Amino acid sequence: MLQEKSLEILRGDIRYEVIQKGLWDCKQQVFFETGARGASKIESMGSNTIDVDRLDAILPDGQPVTFIKMDLEGAKQTIQRYRPKIAISVYHKTEDIWEIPEIILKIHPEYKLYLRHYSVAAAETVMYAI
Repeated sequence: MLQEKSLEILRGDIRYEVIQKGLWDCKQQVFFETGARGASKIESMGSNTIDVDRLDAILPDGQPVTFIKMDLEGAKQTIQRYRPKIAISVYHKTEDIWEIPEIILKIHPEYKLYLRHYSVAAAETVMYAI
């Protein structure tokens, strides 16, 4: 769990609120197991659970959003309303490289898209929407 103490470096002019939920494309409880490579979602079982919901449902009305670094599911209204800059990984699945730009441009067609690769491995390819 994220501790308030972990965020002390953000104090000052930056406002934040810790919400003990994960982000997903709908409101539900997700079951998962953790292993050496991180968490892997399991639909109906797992020793760990977390409540999840859409960003659009969690953010209060009128809360301006200027940057999103996450998955896009569940943030459609926020993206349409505030057109934040977006940084999103496009290497988890092969089809991410073309499906994610289609999703972004369908939500807000005025974005300009940029692609950047950060390592020699296949991972760490990020698409920016500005």
